[in-house]
Amino acid sequence: FFEENNKNSSYRYCNSGPNNLNCQTIMPSLSKAQLISLVVAPMMTGSISFIASSIILTMVYRSSLKLSTIYRRLICGISVFDLIQSSCQLASSLPMPAGYPVWGAIGNDVTCGIQGFMLVVGVNGSIFYSLSLSIYFLCVTKFSMSEQQIKKRIEPI
Repeated sequence: FFEENNKNSSYRYCNSGPNNLNCQTIMPSLSKAQLISLVVAPMMTGSISFIASSIILTMVYRSSLKLSTIYRRLICGISVFDLIQSSCQLASSLPMPAGYPVWGAIGNDVTCGIQGFMLVVGVNGSIFYSLSLSIYFLCVTKFSMSEQQIKKRIEPI
C-alpha cells in the first residue's frame, strides 16, 4: 500500500485506505524508514515497559509481604494497568484494519477497537494510580501520617 514518489525516492501512502482517507492529510510525506520507525518505536518501548511491570508484579507476588502495605498495592495497581497499556504499545499498528494507511496494519475494525479501548483503560488506570501514589507520598511526607491513619482516613475513599 505504499506508492513510490519518483521525485525524491521517498514513500508516501496511497489514497485507498478505509473511508477513502487522503493519507497525506493525515501524515506528511515521510520516507519508508520513517514510517516504519513510527511503528517500531512503540513496540520497543512497550516491550521494555511490559517486561519491567512483569518483574515488579513477580517481585510483589514472591515477597512474603505481598500486598500488605498501601505502597505495594499502589505499585501493583500501576503495574497492572501499565501491562495493559504496554501490550497495546507492543501490538503497535498490527490490530489496525488491513489496508489502513499505516505500515504493518493486518487487523480489522474489531481488533482496532479492542486495542483502542484497552489503551484508554491502561493509560487512565495508570494515571489514577500515579495520582493515588502521589497522594500517599503527600500524606506520608507532608502530613506525617502513619500507614494505619492512611488506611483509616484516605484509602477507603
